[in-house]
Amino acid sequence: MTLETAKNKLRRKYLGEAGIHAIGVRRSEGTLCLYVDSKSDPALQELLESIIKEISPYQVRTVEESPAFATPEGL
Repeated sequence: MTLETAKNKLRRKYLGEAGIHAIGVRRSEGTLCLYVDSKSDPALQELLESIIKEISPYQVRTVEESPAFATPEGL
């Protein structure tokens, strides 16, 4: 499985779950980044164990960040 394949697999399965609002890659590190509302979400902690096993040998990094919002031009 390539890093890109792993990313797509996680997007289909976990995007929108437990505060995961985006999934990115850091190719130079062989890492998948999960952008989450809160790293301390108990549901996220449970999912992380499954995700780590599922995408091995790649690493997983969580990034706590609010989701981006589109705003009308000029605001």
